[in-house]
Amino acid sequence: MARVLHTLLLFLVRLALKIRVWGYWSLIYGYCALCTTAALLKLCWSIVLRPTTTFQWGTRETPPACLNDTSLGTHCYVRIKESGLRFHYVAAGERGKPLMLFLHGFPEFWFSWRYQLREFKSEFRVVAIDMRGYGESDLPLSTESYHLDYLVTDVKDIVEYLGKKCVSAIFI
Repeated sequence: MARVLHTLLLFLVRLALKIRVWGYWSLIYGYCALCTTAALLKLCWSIVLRPTTTFQWGTRETPPACLNDTSLGTHCYVRIKESGLRFHYVAAGERGKPLMLFLHGFPEFWFSWRYQLREFKSEFRVVAIDMRGYGESDLPLSTESYHLDYLVTDVKDIVEYLGKKCVSAIFI
């Protein structure tokens, strides 16, 4: 009798847990379906009201104000002799201090280092570079121009342009 009661109790607990898990995932998927339906209805409504402008690409006339924030540093340009490309960078801090260089990855640009620029400009000369093809830097002619050798040469040439023989820190 005790064994039957134990088996029945175990069955009921397992069933309650399965119902609970099923209910939880039903709520999650139901909410996702509701949000998807709302987004699709909004898109369809936009297509009905403005069929020519719904999927139209817009170009900004002026950059956002945050990109011209003077507390981040000054915007400068340098043309590298070897590649002939013009590079954009933002520099802050005194020129005599050690150089701290910030290099971004794909698909970012100098602005991804805005917090570090503010933080370290009191102790270092901080420079955030737009790598070739990103931000306001020139776009190379071919994809072969993105090989690591060219990228390293760009960084070396920019460091030399900044008047430094070595860099205290490079963040990528």
